[in-house]
Amino acid sequence: MKQSSKCRLIASATALALVSAATAMAAGTPVPLGVNVVNTPLPVTGSVSLSGSGNVSAAQSGNWSVGINNGAANPVPVRNVEQVPDVPFQFHVCISSDAPDFSCATRIIVPATVGDSQVRHMTIEHVTASCTAQPSTEANLGVQLVTTLGGTIVTHAFPLNAGTVSNVLGTLERDQGLAQVTRLYADPGTEVFYGSSSTGITGGRCDITISGVYALQ
Repeated sequence: MKQSSKCRLIASATALALVSAATAMAAGTPVPLGVNVVNTPLPVTGSVSLSGSGNVSAAQSGNWSVGINNGAANPVPVRNVEQVPDVPFQFHVCISSDAPDFSCATRIIVPATVGDSQVRHMTIEHVTASCTAQPSTEANLGVQLVTTLGGTIVTHAFPLNAGTVSNVLGTLERDQGLAQVTRLYADPGTEVFYGSSSTGITGGRCDITISGVYALQ
């Protein structure tokens, strides 16, 4: 009888201890529980920091401002897509007291179009000339180009150098020339005329080359 009472006393004490432990746990720090988030993607506000590796998708919203810090030593290359590139040209023309030389162009006409583009104007950028005068005591003073721009006709003179005298089959000749960087303009559809200014020359020849670009639009 006494042994049975002792067992009931131990069982009651054990049950009381378990109830007290459970009550203390409930009153203290809660046990972490797993959370299942169903509203994905989950919006986040405030400051967000990322660590580790991987890709992050960032959608653009509104206009972005971009700063370019390239200096003069490393400029950013740009291209004007509305500007049609210029097209180069060159002509070789002759002025001769002898029979015509068919290797030379006879006329310089500024075209109205080049390919599929319209010509705004011809730009002459370089002029060279090589002239031989007979007799050597006289000389070509220079060559001339005549251009038309905006309906205005202008003559441009290019003086030759003093030249040198040579004996060609018993005939003394003076060879003169020039090489001149210039900037002349001519309207499309007009003709560029050429000639030489000289004194007392009975024979001779001038070979003239002009080069530049057609400005297109």
